[in-house]
Amino acid sequence: YEVIRAPSIEKGNKANRAIGLGAMNLHGFLATNHIYYDSPEAVEFTGIFFYTIAYHAFKESNKLAETYGAFKGFKDSSYASGDYFKKFIDEEVSPKTDKIKEIVAKYKLVIPTK
Repeated sequence: YEVIRAPSIEKGNKANRAIGLGAMNLHGFLATNHIYYDSPEAVEFTGIFFYTIAYHAFKESNKLAETYGAFKGFKDSSYASGDYFKKFIDEEVSPKTDKIKEIVAKYKLVIPTK
């Protein structure tokens, strides 16, 4: 089965090299660990989880840029100026609630730090 691409989409993908990152079965993980989906603990864990994914995505993106060059418009972006990353530098991300501390320890999760 061949996927037919629209030329404008293909052009945009080549220029920006954007990818989508998500998490399958996050709700299942929360349920397995007895965390209600709309609870403060779920919000806390989800924030830490996606913070960690973003860290590794940016790290790998940097490696790709070294090989293939920066994406179109990078020089004028908040990535180039560093403004985008202030939120990662200005605050320490770590579990606050006992439940999330327990999960981080149980699964030996490594949260990127400053």
